[in-house]
Amino acid sequence: MLLLLAVPALAQKPDAQVLIAPGLPGRWQVSVVLQRDESKEKLSERLKTLTILLPGKVGAIETTRRAAGPVTFSTLSYVTAAELVNARGDMAVVPFVVALRDMDRVQVTYMTPEKFSYNGVRQFTDNGVSLSVDSQPGALSYLAEIKNHQVTSFQPPAIVEAAAPAPKAAPLPWGRILGVGLVILLAVGAMLVTFGLLQRRGGR
Repeated sequence: MLLLLAVPALAQKPDAQVLIAPGLPGRWQVSVVLQRDESKEKLSERLKTLTILLPGKVGAIETTRRAAGPVTFSTLSYVTAAELVNARGDMAVVPFVVALRDMDRVQVTYMTPEKFSYNGVRQFTDNGVSLSVDSQPGALSYLAEIKNHQVTSFQPPAIVEAAAPAPKAAPLPWGRILGVGLVILLAVGAMLVTFGLLQRRGGR
């Protein structure tokens, strides 16, 4: 189900896709896919920015470069103890947009409980960033269109009267972090395939 959720949102062809899922207690699994070839040093730079904006212990860091046809994608994945969802249920979006602000379009997707319902603002613009929100069973996606490539902050819309709790960094129903890793791997694979298909269509 999570794999299917990760694919439709890519129809608008973001330059970067961030996928976030709750892991072990107090931990989040974060995976970033960039539609460009980046060095390990540059990816480490982005991670450093994220750890400054989202303080917390970071581990299981992995960077890769993968080819899909004529395009090479760069991926960054890690586990963090940072507070990505606050007590009110608002999800961290700004740090990921700032860390990827040289991109034009960045999509941040949180895996959510199936009964979670987003009742906040769907369209929003502030400080050169236009944000649109898409909610599906099991996932909440923020698509940021960045016109201000020097942006350091903006105020995203708050979650309003959510019908179910926002995701928490706690054990998932699958019970083991291995299950989370497999979901992330499948979702990243789906993103890469979709990026490749979109690239081919764009070249026709």
